[in-house]
Amino acid sequence: VGKEIAWESDTFEAEGSGGMSSKIASTPYAIGYIDSGHGHDDGLAEISLENKFGKYQTSLEAGATGIGEAAAQAIGANVMPSSPLADFSAVSLHNMNGEQTWPIVAISYVYVRKDLTTLGDRACLLKAFLEFIISDAGQSLLPAYGAVGVPSAVKDIAQKAIDALVMPVCTEWSFEDSTIKGGGQSDYMISVKRRDFSEYDRSRLEASIPGSDSDNEVTTLQATVLSLQGEVAKLTEDLRKVQEASHDEHEEGGGDDDGPMPLVAIIISILAILVSTISMLATVCVVQQSRKKEEARQMPPTIYGTQAVVGTPANEPGSG
Repeated sequence: VGKEIAWESDTFEAEGSGGMSSKIASTPYAIGYIDSGHGHDDGLAEISLENKFGKYQTSLEAGATGIGEAAAQAIGANVMPSSPLADFSAVSLHNMNGEQTWPIVAISYVYVRKDLTTLGDRACLLKAFLEFIISDAGQSLLPAYGAVGVPSAVKDIAQKAIDALVMPVCTEWSFEDSTIKGGGQSDYMISVKRRDFSEYDRSRLEASIPGSDSDNEVTTLQATVLSLQGEVAKLTEDLRKVQEASHDEHEEGGGDDDGPMPLVAIIISILAILVSTISMLATVCVVQQSRKKEEARQMPPTIYGTQAVVGTPANEPGSG
């Protein structure tokens, strides 16, 4: 079988789920197949599907319960192994039994080698990550990204896998979901109250802008502008008075037009240009800071957590 398909000339090309969703939305009367997360986020209309029970419903009508029920039914029917050491390569959650079950469901897996003794201290960190995935806190992150958590029966299989891991001597990690007085800042503590890397990276990016280490520099520039504007205004007023006095003396006794006034006028003009330049620099700094802060806010956050079953690869010892 070749890697290229000879599509008809009127076929539209779309790359990835986002591209497919956009193409469906922009093509009148188009019917497409896409995951519910992208479809719902983009406001696409959804058709009802008939499940094995004979009930027609949309994925929204089936809800998290109906979607998760596919996995529970698969375990009950021995389609999904109840042992994490078994072979999961042939597992399919399509068209499972159940009145409310959604007929097209996919599940993500994390395959982990049973013996982690060669990983040293990293083994305990990996174990903590696996435990977080199936925890209430980890599972609660999924709906915001168009996925649903796994049912309790699947969590049980995952927990069996975690418990079966062969660990080296290493320090276990703990989680701080709410304030632990005296313990939140301890070593080997993963805390929701600490800054995540994305937040740190955004602040580092903002701080890397020349002249934007803090707002103090912009404030100093603005104060300098105001001070120089006052000096220019005072010099301009003094020059006006000198010009008036000189004009009166010229009318009374005549005299030479040459004098210091042209030079003073030039100095005032230079100061005015300097004020404008500093004012423009302050404005540029403010604009740069604003743009960088906006870019930093738009950086996607790091996402930890997915619906998962922990098991061992098919070629691992003990696999069925």
